[in-house]
Amino acid sequence: MMKETEKIVSLGVEFLPLKTYTNIVEGNALRIPWEEVVPKDELSYIMGNPPFLGYSLQSEEQKKDMLSVYVDTA
Repeated sequence: MMKETEKIVSLGVEFLPLKTYTNIVEGNALRIPWEEVVPKDELSYIMGNPPFLGYSLQSEEQKKDMLSVYVDTA
């Protein structure tokens, strides 16, 4: 997919593969203790890339992660 993206974007710049930078935290965003990464008064938002799997394709661990943050109030 990276090669396909290079063809589409064709900036003439070697931007792929993406590099890891010190300000990017990699991990399970639902389980990271965010106060250890950055104090909440020093940021406006946290951006992430969630897995786009349907419920039936999620692992048991992914389902537990969702249940740990989602509360059905109905």
